[in-house]
Amino acid sequence: MKKIVLIDDHEIFREGIKLFLAQQSDLEVCGEASNLAAAIQLIEKSKPDLALLDISLGDESGIDLLKHFTRHKTDTRILVLSMHDDPTYLKRCLELNAKGFVLKSEGGKELLSALEHVMAGEVYISSSLSRQLARAYAQSYNQENQPYKVTSREVEIIRLISKGHTSHQIADILHISYRTVESHRSNLFKKLKVSNSIELLIKAQQLAILDV
Repeated sequence: MKKIVLIDDHEIFREGIKLFLAQQSDLEVCGEASNLAAAIQLIEKSKPDLALLDISLGDESGIDLLKHFTRHKTDTRILVLSMHDDPTYLKRCLELNAKGFVLKSEGGKELLSALEHVMAGEVYISSSLSRQLARAYAQSYNQENQPYKVTSREVEIIRLISKGHTSHQIADILHISYRTVESHRSNLFKKLKVSNSIELLIKAQQLAILDV
């Protein structure tokens, strides 16, 4: 039988969690607390296997509890159960040795899965939050690995440069100012990491930009 304590400032929520966990034959809620002082005392006294911790505890923060047990070691694994889906909270909690992070918006099946993984010594992240992190990573990765993305206007300018037109001629053809053309040219040099028009055209051909 695994002992669990609940640390949340909403009594109704704690009651709901207790009723849900009471249906599990291998889990026992052995205590609950609504603030940091009571939570520290409860964990140190009852030495539970796991603490379900909310980040928001009225005027206090569950992160301070994580900080406390980072300084004062405990064998109790802490699983954060929160309404906050900001990845910043997840990152901070994991830095402070939380063993998991589950959103309150998830269902009971998700919570049981989190408890199972954390009890087994693994780290668990709410599936919806995991998907959010994956999307953010993919977007960041794509941005980092597509440094050569150019605008349609910049493609027009490259094409005109390839035909031998000067910046003044390009300005007249596109009905924009000479300064705007030079600004586009400068941006292209930076994006494609070249230093002159010849290198620009060679790089554009290598990257098939002129085919866009």
